[in-house]
This record gives sequence, C-alpha cells and structure tokens, in this order.
Amino acid sequence: MNRFYSLFLLLLVWAIVTPAQGSTEQDRLLKFGDFYSKKGQLTKALSYYDRAVKAADSKDIAYYKRGMAHNKLDQLEAALADFNEAIRLNPTMSDAYSWRGETYSDMGTFRQALADFNRAMKLPGPNRPLLLRRRSKVKNALGDYEGAIADATRGIELLERKIKKRAAKGKNTSTKNIELAKFFELRGDLHYNRGQFAQVVEDISACIKYGYISDHILDLRAKANLKQGKVAEAIADYDLTLKLNPRDDNAYAERGKLLLKLGKTDRAITDFTRAIELYPGENTSRLYLLRADAYKKKGDLRSEKADRQKASSIRKSYF
Repeated sequence: MNRFYSLFLLLLVWAIVTPAQGSTEQDRLLKFGDFYSKKGQLTKALSYYDRAVKAADSKDIAYYKRGMAHNKLDQLEAALADFNEAIRLNPTMSDAYSWRGETYSDMGTFRQALADFNRAMKLPGPNRPLLLRRRSKVKNALGDYEGAIADATRGIELLERKIKKRAAKGKNTSTKNIELAKFFELRGDLHYNRGQFAQVVEDISACIKYGYISDHILDLRAKANLKQGKVAEAIADYDLTLKLNPRDDNAYAERGKLLLKLGKTDRAITDFTRAIELYPGENTSRLYLLRADAYKKKGDLRSEKADRQKASSIRKSYF
C-alpha cells in the first residue's frame, strides 16, 4: 500500500512539475501552491503564490490565491491588500469579492462584507451556496435576522435542487452532504436566536440526517427540545452526545440537571460527579453546588454540606 501511495505522489508531483503545452511558469507555480494548500501546508503554498505574483503573466489569479492563503493564515490585512489588487486587475472576479467579503467579516467590518457579497452575487460564476452562507452570517451580525434566515433557506433550496437533478439523471445521490448539513446547522442557530424552537429541532435533525453531527448541534437541539417542554427528547440528545464523546463534561452536567428534575437523584449525582471529574478548568464550584442540590433532594445532608463547603472554598480562591 505504501509503495502505491508513494508512486501516486510521485506521479502527482511529476504532473505539476512537467509543463503542459501552452502553460507558463506562473501556471506551474500556482499548481504547486494549490497542491500544498490542499494538503494544509499554507505557509509553503504561500511561498509559491508569492513567486507566482512576481511572474510576468496575468496576476489577478495569483493575487486572489495568495489572498486566500493569507486569510486562512489569519493574515487579514495582507489578504485584504491582495483581494483589492485582484479586483483592481479583474473587476468581474466574483470569487475575489466573496473572499474579500469574508476577510472584512473576519475583521468585524460587516457592512463592507455585505457590500462585497451583494456585488459577488451579481457577477457571473459565483459559488452561490458559499456566498449565501457567508452573507447569512453577516446579515445576522448586522441584526437583519429575517434576511439571514432567508439566505440560509435559499442556500438549502439550491443544494436540494442539485440533489434532485442528480437523482433525475440517475446519478448516485448519497444521503451524506456536509455542505447542505452545515446550512441546516446555520439556520438552526438562527431559528434558536429567534425563539423558533420547533424549527430548530427540524433543522438540526436534517443536519444530522445529511451526515454532520457534533456536541454543539446536539446541545442546541436539546435546549430547543427543553424550551418546548420535551425533557425526554433533551435527555436523549445528551445520551447521544455522550455516546459520541464520553468525556463531554457539559453533557453530563446538563443531563444531570434534567434527571434531578425528574426525581432520578442517584443518576443525577453520578452525572454531576462525572462532570466534576472531567471539567477542564479548576472552578468547579457550580458543579459542586448542583451535586449538593441532588444530595439534599436525596436526604443525604452530610454530603450536601460537604459539597457546599467545597464550592465555597473554590469560589473564595477565585474571588
């Protein structure tokens, strides 16, 4: 297997190094930059994009790709300068507007980001789902919550239409689609902020259906279920969280609180104890107080007193 992989890499590098008919030195340098960028070696990719920018050929693509590398390395001022130059050289490059908008967003200048996203949407050839996701986040940051949800919904509709078209042509359509799943996660977050909890549960369930699951989205669905009074469903979400990540201290603490409400004090105490053991910081006073409440409900006043004293001691060391 290692021999085959080594041969594959050798052939791949050979394909990059060997100039194709009509290709230029800049083309070769950009290909090397792309190769290392895909491998996550961004500093190395940046060195090739630097050299490509200095080549004598058309520079707009080189500035654009170097700008992306700068952005991913969190070198935002350098990224902005490169996207500005790419747009000056090619005012119709929609992807440059999109990435400049993302850079403005990363810098917290959301109105400039929104202007770039709007501009990119009007130009030919943009990645519309990516633009809609980015614009949705910026609209949310600017307080345009309905606009943010509308963009997320448009992105979902675009991707679902693509899936239907592929199915109509008889092409394989896997149920796993991370891009679509992330749109549902985004819209679920937006609905939660708007207090639309039934929609949150629907969106997060769709997110999981399309192949993306995390502690965050399960916690979000659990909270949305709780807001609707669905305690059993919330507990099931924390059960699943702990199945995926048995060291999630927050899931133990949250499930413990729900179990305590249901009168299942022994299970609640077990969860709070595990949360205390796993908590990554030192200020566990909140968790000791939760366990103290469980001991009180159980009638174990000695353990309750010990936990409250422990919580008080921890708080004094912090304040």
